[in-house]
Amino acid sequence: MVNRSRFEHIAGLRTGAYIRVSHEEQVKHGYSLDAQRENLEQFIKENRLKLVDFYMDEGISARKNPQKRKEFKRMITDVEAGNLDLIIFIKLDRWFRNIQEYYIAQQILEKNNVQWVATMEDYDTTTASGRLNLNIRLSIAQDEADRTSERIKFVFENKLKNKEVITGACPLGYKIENKHYVIDEETAPIARAVFDEYNDRQSKRKTLDAIYARFGMKLCARTVDRIIKNRLYIGEYKGIPDFAPALIDKNFFDEVNALFEKRSIRLNRTGRIFIFSGLIVCKECGRRLQASSTKYFNQQGQQCILIYRCAKHFVDNSCNNNRTVNEKKLEAYLLENVRPLLEQHVKYLVSKTKEAPAVNDGAKIKRRMEKLKELYIADLINIDDYRKDYEECQEALDHIEAQKNKAMAPDKIKAAEKFLSMDFETIYASLTREEQQQFWRKVIDKIIFDPETRDFSIIFL
Repeated sequence: MVNRSRFEHIAGLRTGAYIRVSHEEQVKHGYSLDAQRENLEQFIKENRLKLVDFYMDEGISARKNPQKRKEFKRMITDVEAGNLDLIIFIKLDRWFRNIQEYYIAQQILEKNNVQWVATMEDYDTTTASGRLNLNIRLSIAQDEADRTSERIKFVFENKLKNKEVITGACPLGYKIENKHYVIDEETAPIARAVFDEYNDRQSKRKTLDAIYARFGMKLCARTVDRIIKNRLYIGEYKGIPDFAPALIDKNFFDEVNALFEKRSIRLNRTGRIFIFSGLIVCKECGRRLQASSTKYFNQQGQQCILIYRCAKHFVDNSCNNNRTVNEKKLEAYLLENVRPLLEQHVKYLVSKTKEAPAVNDGAKIKRRMEKLKELYIADLINIDDYRKDYEECQEALDHIEAQKNKAMAPDKIKAAEKFLSMDFETIYASLTREEQQQFWRKVIDKIIFDPETRDFSIIFL
């Protein structure tokens, strides 16, 4: 029961009313936007508060970072601008389910002399026992969110195991019946035609025109992208074969995708070919660097340099890597160093292939991991035991994966030695830029760029 006497002195305060609901909670607990808004409006009326605005995050999970809650961020901006004296919400779990994130926000409120009230719960943060109670409630809420996440993940994994659909999205050519994908005979010919037309015309625009001429259906270029890349059309989903009936023969699917990839990586919006597009990875955030270009002027006039940069820094500043990679300099580095580095890699592979052990497929360990999940979901083991045993199983699977890599080493050695036997430095100079692009992809898996040292680490196939 909320102690109404503590609200005797808040009349007239400028108030922000915060509402958060996920779709699941709206159905399960009656925490709809309308229900929360009605409660907060009544509270404002009873306590004669001055409403500044409602801040409503709809469809937002309790686990989502507050900085990614659009309305929450807008409210904090109003706090820092001095527009609010009080924030109200119905329950603490609408506000936060994470202790650390709560205190980060609380520091901002205290700095700006802003209070908060949970209209359906009673908290007192002025005493040590009150703050302890708050920490306990936040800990419980955080644990509940963690458990919910684990349960949802388990449910999805179980659905995938039974080849049941886990989303309402349905690709062109399919429909959902009894929780499974089945072929939609009305639209399946259109999906097949997308593959046929692109294979014949090798152009997304011409494919779109052909589909419209044959079926009267207007598709966009992105739809063509999604259709051609979607492995559900060969019956595979999230690596699970025979998840759905196949619409396209696998060999034909692979041929069309190879053609599509070849044309996609060859040209970008500017028509330029970026030799290392998709190969360079940022060591800071793990994302692949984005190809771009920059212009400058010298005695010969305007010049253009092809570069690679981390989009997470230059787009939303979420990565500290503000360095760019000059394509010409990287190309020169590789031509000078790839041979000795690859020779060193071959020696490493040879040392690892000696007395290669028999490889276990890990099926028994995977079954144990499934059993652990079932025990945890049924509350027969606690979270600490579950995590400990699960991590041990994962380590065992990682070891098996390493053994598999050892078993594959002889084939990798042969491919590398064949590459080293060529005078590829001379050959490379005679290649077109598109051929140079394919050249590096035959031997290099990725290039990791360290922005601090400006060094490259080459990971070979």
